[in-house]
This record gives sequence, structure tokens and C-alpha cells, in this order.
Amino acid sequence: QTEDRNNLTVCDIYPNPFSQNVTFSLPSIVNYGTITILNSIGKVVFETSFQSAEPIVNLSHLPTGIYFYKVYSKDNRTYSGKVVKQ
Repeated sequence: QTEDRNNLTVCDIYPNPFSQNVTFSLPSIVNYGTITILNSIGKVVFETSFQSAEPIVNLSHLPTGIYFYKVYSKDNRTYSGKVVKQ
């Protein structure tokens, strides 16, 4: 499920909490962009581009904790939320 709030949208991610890979479930019109992962103090700890409506990102290298994600699509939509590494 996605929810529009002034061009800021929440996307489904799973599993959450995760241990290795996270799948971002985006609207089918979003198939190209950038995913940025930030730590609890807002520092970018991982960034990658994607070309799929359901990109899978390997975050196994990150330490256990709470992270925030921002997905920037080519059509200027922004998706954000929280993900937990266990």
C-alpha cells in the first residue's frame, strides 16, 4: 500500500525488521531512481540506484539498529520511512 501526502509517499518494505536483504515495494510507475539509507543521526550509510518497481537491497553490512530510507524516483516522487536491522 502507498499513501500520497503532498508528493511524500510511504512505500511497503519487507521484511522489517530485516537481517540481510530489504525489498522496496513501489508503485509500478516507479521503476528508476535512487535509494538512500541513513542512520539514526541522519548520516548516509548506503546509497544505490535501482531500475525496478521492487528493488532488493542487501544491507547485511550494516550494524544492528534503526535506519531511515529515502527513495527518490525519476518523476520527482519521494518515499521515506524507517527500517530495523536485527
